[in-house]
Amino acid sequence: MVGLTCRSAVPPFMIQPCPVPVFHYLGLNFPPPPNNNLIKRNSDGFRINLNHQSLMSDPIESPTETSSETSSETPSQRVIQIGPDQVTVTDRQVVIDAKHEMPEWTIGGARPAPIYFEEKRYLLVAKDPVKGRYAWRYVLHPWPDGKQSNPNLFFHYDADAVAERGGNRRGDAADSILGTMLLPFYPFLGSLWSGMQERLVRFGFIPRSLTGISIFINFCLFFAQGVLFSIMINGSARSGKMMVGGVITALSGHNFVLLGSFHFPLGVLDAILGLSLAADSAMRYTYYLRENEWTGGFLEWLIPKGKPKN
Repeated sequence: MVGLTCRSAVPPFMIQPCPVPVFHYLGLNFPPPPNNNLIKRNSDGFRINLNHQSLMSDPIESPTETSSETSSETPSQRVIQIGPDQVTVTDRQVVIDAKHEMPEWTIGGARPAPIYFEEKRYLLVAKDPVKGRYAWRYVLHPWPDGKQSNPNLFFHYDADAVAERGGNRRGDAADSILGTMLLPFYPFLGSLWSGMQERLVRFGFIPRSLTGISIFINFCLFFAQGVLFSIMINGSARSGKMMVGGVITALSGHNFVLLGSFHFPLGVLDAILGLSLAADSAMRYTYYLRENEWTGGFLEWLIPKGKPKN
């Protein structure tokens, strides 16, 4: 019988049963022996039977083999580039890392708007701002069975949609610059007629607000015109030099303007301007109070379509 003898340095009468199997100290990770035939004690020490059936049992399975059998396959994934955006497509979801925000894409609602990508319908489940190369992250899941969608609203995400988004963004940036340049003239933009006021909406101006400010400015100009008339009349009486007029006469410094051989008095222009400002302020303010959505420019009420509808 093949065996391994472990000699002990203590006398035989002091030998006690070994609480831990000797093969544990040899680096062999086997279960404890079922009987006493594996390890025997004699006067010389301990003797291990290497032919014992417990040592001839099947080896323990390798951990690497077990882990390889329990590993699960990851879903297929592909990453594509659509314009400045990066799209990660898997069987379970579509993740869009967008360079710019798509504000019309919203989450929630009883009937959300579907998003079509690669001829498949998806539901927007997450929309979060991110830091780094991309600004926003959108997560799309396949459209759930039985879920109702908005019949009047849907979106397509493809190269054309990304290009259109970029064009709109560049247009918005240009409109913002032009709107900033028009801000110094804001009090006078309401004197433009309604058609021009509606075109200013793209620059961030509200026609209703422009009309209201313009009515107030016209009234202030009429008041200033009357004050200048009074000042110039009093000045003419003291100096003995006749000078009647308003804003136009005060800015020009002359009583007349030469038109060929005819001297046209500027006081007439000031009188026409004063009457126009008074009448326009009264009429437009009346229309402004009568109809909530009415907008109009200077003297636009003189034409039929410039008046509010009854």
